[in-house]
Amino acid sequence: MTLPTPRTTSVGNAQDVILEQFEGDLLRQHDVTKWEVAPRLKAQTPHPAALFLERVHVHDASLGNAIAATRAAADDFEISVIFELSSLLSGQLRFQQLIGAPFGAEAGLLDDVEQPLQPLWPHLSGLRRFLDRHDPPTHGSARGSKAEERWRGGRVVAVQDQQHRAMPTPSPDHKVGVIGAGPAGLAIARTFKRYGIAFDAYERHRAIGGIWDQSNPGSPIYDSTHFISSKTRSNFLDFEMPAHYPDYPSHRQILAYLRVFARAYGLQDDIRFNTTVERVERIGAGWRVTLSTGEVETYTSLVAASGANWHPRMPSFPGTFSGEVRHSSTYRSPDEFRGKRVLVVGAGNSGCDIACDAAQSARSAFISLRRGYHFIPKHVFGEPFDVFAERGRRWPVWLSQLLLGRLLRLLNGDLTRFGLQAPDHKVLESHPIVNSQILHYLSHGDLTAKPNVGVLDGSEVVFSDGSRERIDLIICATGYRWQLPYLEEDLVRWAGGRPNLYMGVFSREHPNLFVLGLMESNAAAYQLFDQLADLIARAILAERDEGEEAQRFKALMWTDHPNVSGGIRYVRSERHVGYVDFGAFQKQIDRVRRHMGWARIQPGHYRQVLQTPGDARHVADHYPRMLAR
Repeated sequence: MTLPTPRTTSVGNAQDVILEQFEGDLLRQHDVTKWEVAPRLKAQTPHPAALFLERVHVHDASLGNAIAATRAAADDFEISVIFELSSLLSGQLRFQQLIGAPFGAEAGLLDDVEQPLQPLWPHLSGLRRFLDRHDPPTHGSARGSKAEERWRGGRVVAVQDQQHRAMPTPSPDHKVGVIGAGPAGLAIARTFKRYGIAFDAYERHRAIGGIWDQSNPGSPIYDSTHFISSKTRSNFLDFEMPAHYPDYPSHRQILAYLRVFARAYGLQDDIRFNTTVERVERIGAGWRVTLSTGEVETYTSLVAASGANWHPRMPSFPGTFSGEVRHSSTYRSPDEFRGKRVLVVGAGNSGCDIACDAAQSARSAFISLRRGYHFIPKHVFGEPFDVFAERGRRWPVWLSQLLLGRLLRLLNGDLTRFGLQAPDHKVLESHPIVNSQILHYLSHGDLTAKPNVGVLDGSEVVFSDGSRERIDLIICATGYRWQLPYLEEDLVRWAGGRPNLYMGVFSREHPNLFVLGLMESNAAAYQLFDQLADLIARAILAERDEGEEAQRFKALMWTDHPNVSGGIRYVRSERHVGYVDFGAFQKQIDRVRRHMGWARIQPGHYRQVLQTPGDARHVADHYPRMLAR
């Protein structure tokens, strides 16, 4: 019997009901039939019964057949499955208690469960018999990974009751310094709590948020900023964005998400705000950290997670200009453009957004592009582009490029008719520009496309094609320099403006130095942060034990030089030095896990450190109340 690859759906990743894997025909990849049940099961916060049944593949969309399929899954060990139901009944009963009791026999057991779930209880009795015969080792333990693999035997995958397992006790003798409490810093902090790794985190700003807090000095966030990846592909593991969020959340919603995430996992108490790391020095086998307060701390390991978009890159134009020139990081509101002739230089996602703002507010608006690009609409056939594109991730690169290129040509037509240059590369070979508005404004004449800037001439800008325009304000959306200003220069080797690290994270020269967040991919970053944070934690634990595992990982770092381009020939530019394809990078992470015997993290991995009552969906849907605390 062939095991299908489990599909992690966006609904229920952090819910109290988790079905990790079905064998055979019970679950078909990308083909889970919806069913009709009572309207209350279709509320914004799904009922546990709905989440449970949603993962059972049934051809006849009826509750009776779903129950029959559940009976088969529970009693037929040729099709074995283990559920975690630890919080199903108002978070009061443990999974082991549920399966060990005569279902429904104890008074009050079903008080909080809707009628559609009650028929399922008798069919779960086989799970108790199965667990009586199998005592799996602790999930996620590096030392127990081989035993876990033997127990799984390639056939049965279990989700343990992680919520009630005792958390590891942090060791004060081995403490990690974490620099930054933006998205990458929060991911590493949560993972360290999960593994019981003691740490101090430093954030130079006043609160959680990083670049997403528009009030932070140097934040590149402008009023119209939205995620360019959709909410269903952009969340941290086990903590979905709330159902009421739009497909592409605003910067205010992302900031709220990050702050509630930190509260839900109790991360704020481990972060020192308004504290800048001024200097990091190597001392012996550890690290000396000098703070803006004058304090000096020492750590056995160090994680740099201070972010990539803090140091603007400004171009140098020949000539003189009588108007104003500034970087896009200083831009906030379309009101800044009123009555002005505005030129936006650069056609990344920020450049396109700002050009669209100028098209609406400026006296006249122009965008200067050094080459032709492929413009991807935010929705394709009614769903977010990244959701649509995920279906084609397993196709060969040439086929994906062929089909997506033809689709974009069908949707957008010939881009040169808008005054744009024809793309000089295939689709997917540059960082995706996801924008549905720029072609609209170009086609309506509210925005004019121009080639590269040639020279500045007083109040005018002369372009490389010889044309000139009178301009009052030039906004340079020309990206950022990646820097780690607090590290001594010789601690990290750089190549092409990017840190030369194993997988962009691990220092080969200093095995207890890690960088998280200086990486660019063609997909959302937060779940990559979770995956890499987990590898960092495992590497730290291995190094702490000073055993064979640590030596094996060091040898891997020096001998393994993976190609994570996914077979895509990216354009030659500094931005694409070290650029990674999400699918290829995920395969590399899995390859490292297999080599080291480190289990993959699964839905429910972070449940035991969730400190807010209820599941993550419940937390997310109560943002206003939590932020008011």
